[in-house]
Amino acid sequence: MTPGPPHDGWPAAGPRWTGSAWAVTAALLAVVVATRWPVAAGLTRDMPGDLGDPLFISWALARASSHWTELLGGDLSAATRFWDARIFHPEPLTAAYSDHFIAQALLTLPLWWLTHNPLLSYNVLFLGSAVLGGLGTYLLVRDLTGDARAAVVAALCFVCAPYRVSTASHLQVQSAQWMPFALFGLRRFIVGGHLGALAGAVAALWLQNLSSGYYMVFFAPVAGAWSLCWLTVQRRWHDARMLASLGAAGVLTLLLTLPFAVPYLEVQRRFGGGRSLDEAATFSADVAAWLTASPALTFWWWVQAFPRLEGALFLGLGMPALAAAGMVTALKKTAARDQRAAGLFALAATVFAVWMALGPQPSAWGRPLPVPSLHSPKSTTTRSAGRFRPQPQTAWVRM
Repeated sequence: MTPGPPHDGWPAAGPRWTGSAWAVTAALLAVVVATRWPVAAGLTRDMPGDLGDPLFISWALARASSHWTELLGGDLSAATRFWDARIFHPEPLTAAYSDHFIAQALLTLPLWWLTHNPLLSYNVLFLGSAVLGGLGTYLLVRDLTGDARAAVVAALCFVCAPYRVSTASHLQVQSAQWMPFALFGLRRFIVGGHLGALAGAVAALWLQNLSSGYYMVFFAPVAGAWSLCWLTVQRRWHDARMLASLGAAGVLTLLLTLPFAVPYLEVQRRFGGGRSLDEAATFSADVAAWLTASPALTFWWWVQAFPRLEGALFLGLGMPALAAAGMVTALKKTAARDQRAAGLFALAATVFAVWMALGPQPSAWGRPLPVPSLHSPKSTTTRSAGRFRPQPQTAWVRM
């Protein structure tokens, strides 16, 4: 795969080897294996993180893989039986008490058929999500800039983001790999009118929705804003066919996602649900979280401005510096129109994401900030004091 012609005002593509998506994928795999070592050395017996969530997720993957096998073998009743897991008997819909991991299980189904080893499935997904997301980021940035070198750097930022270490125990949080593919497909459709790109975007959005309940909620507005951005930049608001196609794509994505969302809505109807205001504040970011690193990081473990439960959001130094330099370049008056649009969108998305991450009670070093929250108190339940289990330190655990 070779990059297309550079956009107006953008630099030419880099060396030929960076223009090959296959070569980039191989390089990203090598980086992932090296930075996550020794996970690759114990794919069938070790677990990244701790023995809490990863073991539960491994069980959920095995269960989803078995249902996929039955369904593809012609047993259509497997779809109706999926949500009634053998836990919390005799309650129904118990698989909807957590993420279902249906999309992840589909990706590793051939491995399941060969080995029936849920730890292998988990570890391949743990490593593969970074590689796949890096590839999507490479394709997206190369399409935006026409520069394969910049795309490789962006891909490495996705793969090596410190936050991926902080969330090593949460496969659903690791599974952000479909986001760049969705943005890539949406832009390719709006700029070039390729229906295949739109179909790819729908598939990526659907897989992302099924991969993580968090991202199903958080990423949908970003994808919508991204589409509006490029419709405006490309002056396509008068194109009724394109608008109709985008609307149909949105409806199709919703219809494909709805069967996997209804059980969660039913569980919420039966038992109530939602986080209390105290819980939401506890799990929200503090300003100092961006100055707090995971203890498992090799070089930055000592950056501990404000350690707290799931509060390590340190980005390192290189990635923020590169992002800032890119935004400054993109927002120059001499920059091309597409360049400025990409920079403005990145800046707005960053501000919005940070503000949202601060939760219902923005704070710095545990002290309230005089900053309004973007969260509505009406979306939370009555305040209550919650009990939380300590966050385990990330480590490589041999089983």
